[in-house]
Amino acid sequence: MRRALLGPVLVALVLRLVVVLATDRVVADVARYERVARHLLDVSWNPYETRRLYPYPPPWAAAEAAAGWLARRGVGSFAANVKLPVLAADLLLVALLAAAARAGRAAPFAPWLYAVHPVSVLVGAAHGQFDAIPLVLLLLAVEESARGRRDASALALSAAIATKSFPVLALPLLALDGKAPCPSRSPTPARSPASSSPTAASPTSAGPASAAASSGWQPARCPGARPCSGPRPPSPRRSSSSARG
Repeated sequence: MRRALLGPVLVALVLRLVVVLATDRVVADVARYERVARHLLDVSWNPYETRRLYPYPPPWAAAEAAAGWLARRGVGSFAANVKLPVLAADLLLVALLAAAARAGRAAPFAPWLYAVHPVSVLVGAAHGQFDAIPLVLLLLAVEESARGRRDASALALSAAIATKSFPVLALPLLALDGKAPCPSRSPTPARSPASSSPTAASPTSAGPASAAASSGWQPARCPGARPCSGPRPPSPRRSSSSARG
């Protein structure tokens, strides 16, 4: 189990560290990140007061400012520092895929595929784009939903949306997850006041409501201890009145 987890994680770490060190330059996206960091450290902590400077939700701006603050104090370069959160997210993504594969929710080669895929390496380690951070939070939301932890899934999805906006597309799918019909359950025999009354009519003559009451209908429970949606059994008084009718 440890080998299945550590193998792809170590491969992903080595590949990305090599690319990060080989592309230690302030260009493209990294150059835009540095402009935001200078604005936050020297001008204002509000990155939105300058037009077309920062189009993302606030959390990533903190990472840019931290990378610039460390670089000014001689701790690494800005290009390497700003990629460290992306590198950590990539490794967590590989670990989550390995855990999902071990549980049978992903293909066994899924963590290896992401660990060595050129696109995943170039996007984060070379270009510095931080899509891996909302992606790992989105995958965490999916995993928590699969385990029946809907509250944890909602928190992970909220964090993903707060980092970048595209995970909001998964909101309808995760909101509907777990609302499938429950498995069928044989009714438990029980006697109702309507069926024990000597004047009670037969279930077919009294209608479906009285038939449900006389058959001892009880609501089944879905996995996760949540009651299924559906019609509720009629009260004894209503069953008796329908029998008299």
